[in-house]
Amino acid sequence: MCPFCLGHKKTRLFISHGGLLGLQEAAYCGVPVLGVPLYGDQRANMAALEARGTAKTLTYTAFNYPTRLNDAIQEILNNSK
Repeated sequence: MCPFCLGHKKTRLFISHGGLLGLQEAAYCGVPVLGVPLYGDQRANMAALEARGTAKTLTYTAFNYPTRLNDAIQEILNNSK
């Protein structure tokens, strides 16, 4: 079992700003990521995971539209490997 919190057997999704350490943990534990990058390297980090097919990126303004957020969560949960 993964020694990190994201390794818990009931963890199905990680919602993150896209910081490197959290994404490394998610990748190690095999947890899909819904990212909302805000600044710095977060966009690039999320783009790298999206290219691998293990993440989806939303803009922070998507939180103003609950259906966009819900659709993204459902897409990840239903399409995760």
